[in-house]
Amino acid sequence: MIRSVRLQHLGIKVRDLDRAVRFYSEVLGFRLRSRHEPGSHPAAPFGSAFMYLDDYHHQLAIFSVPADWVDSEGKDTTPRRDVGLHHLAFEVADKRAFDDAVACLRSREDVEIVWGPLRLDEGNGLWGGHEGVYFLDPDGNRIEVFHDSDMFPGSAPGWREEAADAAGRVPARGRRPKYIPDNLLPMLRKAAAMRNEMLAAGFTDNGGAIHSAERILDILGSRLNYPDLSHNNNLCDYPDAEFSPAALDAHERGEKVQIEHVSPHRAFTRRVIAEIDEGASDGELTKYIKRHYRLVLLTPE
Repeated sequence: MIRSVRLQHLGIKVRDLDRAVRFYSEVLGFRLRSRHEPGSHPAAPFGSAFMYLDDYHHQLAIFSVPADWVDSEGKDTTPRRDVGLHHLAFEVADKRAFDDAVACLRSREDVEIVWGPLRLDEGNGLWGGHEGVYFLDPDGNRIEVFHDSDMFPGSAPGWREEAADAAGRVPARGRRPKYIPDNLLPMLRKAAAMRNEMLAAGFTDNGGAIHSAERILDILGSRLNYPDLSHNNNLCDYPDAEFSPAALDAHERGEKVQIEHVSPHRAFTRRVIAEIDEGASDGELTKYIKRHYRLVLLTPE
């Protein structure tokens, strides 16, 4: 079984791309991330559009399909001329989880992989920046499992915050966090610079030079990979939390489990600071942190 997946985006097929973009913008508040005209790529021969509601590249992929087009009338929903579902996309935490998912799919005789694994980025003219694999469910619905999507910190439509404020309530994703990625990134850069200055002045990381950067990075990694988690101490109740087998058994018995960083946090902080020192952009830094920051629940032993 593939563990710790979450539904992240949906692909649909429509007859009129302009009409669909206008509808999802005006009725549901989506914003257009990118549009691709007919002929721009074989994967979307009649044009496509990618729309978003938060920092991800997209939550909705729209593909134009003319009524007289018949590429295939077989089992797979994607190349058929009917409108409706194109694919469902589920996100896993990181590269290791993705490789585990691919191995799981390949081990099953009842799963047909129809595309991938592959990276969907400018290298092959595709969109999203993530690594994905596509397969069919028993009824031919195409399913994508992926990790490592392009992120655009701070790009969520302003209407989401404005509507919450006007109604005197919190946004739909839950309590508004005190810190958000586009505020934390500049703070992390300042903490990294301060750490380097303290090292130059003779301090050590063990002596406190790196502590601010470690704390900010911990909050930022949590916001990126566990966006609905109010505090790391609540990880055991988070839907996508990862447990060791022993920790899961202990948790179900009501016993105490503890949170650990999969990558030792000080070493990870040093690697992130090195990325900053080498000139990583905010987008590159976000992808790097999202790819490598991971929490797991273990038994105290």
